[in-house]
Amino acid sequence: ERMKRVKTHLTPADLDMVEQNYRMALENSPDDWILHDNFAEFNKERGNYEEALAHWRIALEIVPDYADLNNNLGVLLSYKGRFDEAINYFSEALRINPYLIEAHTNLGLVLNKIGKKDEANKHFSQAERLRFVATVEMITLAPESPAILMISVRFLSK
Repeated sequence: ERMKRVKTHLTPADLDMVEQNYRMALENSPDDWILHDNFAEFNKERGNYEEALAHWRIALEIVPDYADLNNNLGVLLSYKGRFDEAINYFSEALRINPYLIEAHTNLGLVLNKIGKKDEANKHFSQAERLRFVATVEMITLAPESPAILMISVRFLSK
């Protein structure tokens, strides 16, 4: 979503300059996993999926126990129809962080797509339980917040 808004204001030349800046930054800081993560996202949004995969894998070599990176790799692999690999990355994300709602949802989507409906439904149910718990915790922590109230009403009205 954020990239869509940015893309509407950037010319192809601007995007090429952004890419050059990422490459220079990575030359200077090849072990900066955040740069690799951001550059992977940039490449994914531009449709450069193999480049995105390469940079997420590099980031994962630097910080192997980061669940979100595993989830990101799984999402991109599922876009490419590489479901077995995607399942492995989502499963690893959940091994690292069993509370990662997105990984439960994404794993459920892939399992559903390959016909493992019962297993998929378990992950969808777990994602909903975790989303509910997170909503209750937000309400508890900031009951006066209009933003929290709006999120809570939206979730609880489902």
